[in-house]
Amino acid sequence: MQLDGSLQSKIIATMLGLAGEIEREFIRMRTKEALAVMSQSYADVQAY
Repeated sequence: MQLDGSLQSKIIATMLGLAGEIEREFIRMRTKEALAVMSQSYADVQAY
């Protein structure tokens, strides 16, 4: 694959960028959810 400034190359670069943004958002969501679960688990342990 060669990114040479053609329309096809621009489309490919845009799609790869979009895929990267979506993946970062998924990682961000999973991390936030995991931290919330860990925080709740820690609070439950401290209650005893």
